[in-house]
Amino acid sequence: AIYEVCPDVIIIPSTGGAVGMSAEERLQPTELFPEMATLDCGTCNFGDEVFEDGILVRSRLAGIVFSDQSKLSALNRIVHKYVILECDRICKGLFAKENTAVFIDAPQLYEAGMEKYLDAVIAVLAPRELRIKRILARDAISELQAKKRIDNQHTDEFFVENADIIIENADSSDDELGEKVKEIITKLGL
Repeated sequence: AIYEVCPDVIIIPSTGGAVGMSAEERLQPTELFPEMATLDCGTCNFGDEVFEDGILVRSRLAGIVFSDQSKLSALNRIVHKYVILECDRICKGLFAKENTAVFIDAPQLYEAGMEKYLDAVIAVLAPRELRIKRILARDAISELQAKKRIDNQHTDEFFVENADIIIENADSSDDELGEKVKEIITKLGL
């Protein structure tokens, strides 16, 4: 059943073990109970170094995936299907309460294939240097890390070609951006 939802996930037949355990240590329980299995996507795909005291350190994971396209692709294959399922669950709950619109902030919308489930895609664009400045202010990472993140995103040209609506957010104040969003909501008839 797991492979139906996420065919690219790595499933390790073990009891999971702990961060720092060798593969041999993790596999020992399977000699006694071969039907036992747990899902261990983190350490098997990205190494023990992405964890500290058993807790995922997102900045370490980002350092790995934004420096290696194959690792980023692996992460996306693992995560996107679950994000789509969770978005679907949340949206169904909201629509059951007679909400008429749901806005999804999805940085990897196209990579996840979610655009096909939406009535409209709105892309917010800003110049590269401004995006770097905003990421640095928000995430407390290095400029090189911010640039690597941006380098792994679609270009503005991609969004202009594929999105239904474009918002230019280079010099907008929060109030101006709010007005642009209100115009779009009206345009969409919401």
